[in-house]
Amino acid sequence: MKHAAAGFALGLGLVCLSAQSQLVYRCGSVYSQAPCPQATIVDASDPRSATQQAEARQLALQQRQQAAEMVHDRRVREREQRPPQASGFDSRATPPAPSTSAHEPRKTRKKHSASAHSTESGADFTAIVPGSGKKPVRPPA
Repeated sequence: MKHAAAGFALGLGLVCLSAQSQLVYRCGSVYSQAPCPQATIVDASDPRSATQQAEARQLALQQRQQAAEMVHDRRVREREQRPPQASGFDSRATPPAPSTSAHEPRKTRKKHSASAHSTESGADFTAIVPGSGKKPVRPPA
């Protein structure tokens, strides 16, 4: 076990050193490992100490575990909830039934004959000026 921990620490140290030795170039608003004309070198090294980096990794691990626990708790709560019962498509209150009394006359619609809508000359359109009292103007046949 001690050898595995030592190997892990050595590998982590090599990764950190190799990350620090890489150069990062800024070409306008693009960052790259390959230089371009008029590129500026950007310091991409991590200024934190090894203990600060280890603390940050530990904190990230704790936060991931806490997030996983919260997801588990939420799923348990959702399973425990009863699904809502179907209540129909309309949630408005039902209107009272209309009363048929002898005092109110029934309203009926006046039926229009089909001939009232058609024209005698066979034209498709007749222009009428509303409220003018004039007879409709019909196109010459």
